[in-house]
Amino acid sequence: MKKILSLLSFLMLAVVAMAADLTTGVTFKGTWGDKLGDYPTAEGEITVTKVDEGLKFEVKSNGFNGYAFPAYTVVYKSDVAEDGSFNTGDYYFGEITGDATMDGLPVQSLYWQQIKGTVTNESIDLYIRYMGVNMTELEHITFKGEAVASPDPEPDPEPTVVSTKDFTDTFTMSYIENGELQSSSFKDFPASFVEMSDGTFNVEFPEVNHKFTGLLQKYDPATERTYYEGTYTENDGMQVYNFDVTAYLYTKDDVEHIYFIAKSDNADQLTYAYGSDPYAEPVVEDVVLKENYQADGTGFSFTTPIDWETQKFQAVLDVTGCSTSAVEDIFGLGPDVSSFANNIHVYSEQNSTFKAYYQCSNGNNNTTVSIADKQNVTIEVSKAEGLTVDGNVIIPAEKLEGFFDLTEVMFGSLENSQFTNALYKSIKLINLNKKEEPVFVTYTAPAMYTYASMDEETPGAKRFVEAQEIQLSDNGDGTYTVIIKNLSDSEGDPAGDIQFTATATEAEDGTISLTADTQAEIGGFYEGCGKVAVKFNGTLNGEDLTATYDIDIPSGAAHAEFGNGVTNGINTVNNTTNNITSIYTVGGAKVNSLQKGVNIVRLANGKTVKVIK
Repeated sequence: MKKILSLLSFLMLAVVAMAADLTTGVTFKGTWGDKLGDYPTAEGEITVTKVDEGLKFEVKSNGFNGYAFPAYTVVYKSDVAEDGSFNTGDYYFGEITGDATMDGLPVQSLYWQQIKGTVTNESIDLYIRYMGVNMTELEHITFKGEAVASPDPEPDPEPTVVSTKDFTDTFTMSYIENGELQSSSFKDFPASFVEMSDGTFNVEFPEVNHKFTGLLQKYDPATERTYYEGTYTENDGMQVYNFDVTAYLYTKDDVEHIYFIAKSDNADQLTYAYGSDPYAEPVVEDVVLKENYQADGTGFSFTTPIDWETQKFQAVLDVTGCSTSAVEDIFGLGPDVSSFANNIHVYSEQNSTFKAYYQCSNGNNNTTVSIADKQNVTIEVSKAEGLTVDGNVIIPAEKLEGFFDLTEVMFGSLENSQFTNALYKSIKLINLNKKEEPVFVTYTAPAMYTYASMDEETPGAKRFVEAQEIQLSDNGDGTYTVIIKNLSDSEGDPAGDIQFTATATEAEDGTISLTADTQAEIGGFYEGCGKVAVKFNGTLNGEDLTATYDIDIPSGAAHAEFGNGVTNGINTVNNTTNNITSIYTVGGAKVNSLQKGVNIVRLANGKTVKVIK
């Protein structure tokens, strides 16, 4: 890793040594003005960078024509010729990136439309046909300037070691090969946890000269845990591995320990682990008692301990080999299955019918059992449901008097020599505390989004999504997990998936109402903004989901209508109060009526608005 960092440092120094160019950004100092001489000139500064498909203009705060312009950035999609010339009629908003440092009328919003000019590593000559400022327009704006030298940045000092903690524990490497998990473990393996002067932390394995560097200290207030997290890249000469790294320091029996895990995103899932995870949930596996056991008609039995609070008993049978002319005891469970009383017995009878019994003080509990698939019969006993066959309750738990006081049970076929010839595909103790992975159902339907406008007079932008996806997972506790997929803001920029929990209420007709008023993480362009307010009201009717929801996207809150009945809408301008004086396409062409897509509309009151049809 040190070699990699040294190489990166070398490349950074090489870039600094070269003259600034447009691929890395050139800063120009010059003058703002206009071609007609209608506006007083002002000094200014722009940094221009060539980006994919065009130019990025980073404008320093300036005072021009009585306005106090904040620092802002305009990314303009435009072809740039070899001589640096450009000419395009498109329309792009400016993103405000800093406060105004000049006196004047504050600029709240702005855009550029129709630009041309020339920019090289030495100079810039820029012409802007329309500069929208606070919903008015300045016309024929110019900026001319010369490149200024940028001072070389001081190189970051090499971090030094502040403290080191040494550990000895088990190191494990695992990966997938040919579909199977392979792993190797090394006991008494030394490791070091190193604090660096730049505030980062390393986990180092000196015996193999391996260092995972640059980990940052994090704190999770929900669990009140401190941990260390980062990423790491490794090249073994054949492929590159990208790891997500997490480490914990914890104390057990008055001894400090470290747990470390690095998981790669490669297909072979290469993983390094060190020590024991102090926060891992204990894994309780199902206990397999027998598999593919063929009874031979001579009887069998075995005993097993069982905890009815955390386990249930299950047998999966194939009874096609059972006699059709004699009774067979295919399932006996209790303290002594050679006895009839106080034991659960399920019999196959001469006429290919099945009956279940549990004789106790409240009777025989004689029940006929219906079996649809004789090759796959699942018989279970649990404290919650009692005796079930293929998911159907045969003898409820309250009828099994005293049965769930047993801490050890016998299973087999011994009662009255009615021995079975069934095939037992599996006999298990099923763990009731297994954490099941959520199962999501995806609902796809049209959605119409309406976004809050920047001011009261500007219509809210609308965006129609023909195939919006919403995923639902029933949590089994009266709630659903809801994921609204691929959310976007009013400009179509991604805002990631929004996930939250909704309360479910089921009506008598089976319709399920889903409601939520909560906070959820937002992503995409808004990664790192934290949680935003979410309100959700949905109706789930069979395979059909309809919903309305509001999400407080930082650039403009979104209201959405979701469902198969939602159709595309049209943004309109109220012609009664604000008569339209002219309409332009985004390319600047004047047209007689609203066109499909984005329109620039000028109103009689002097306002300019963007209308989407």
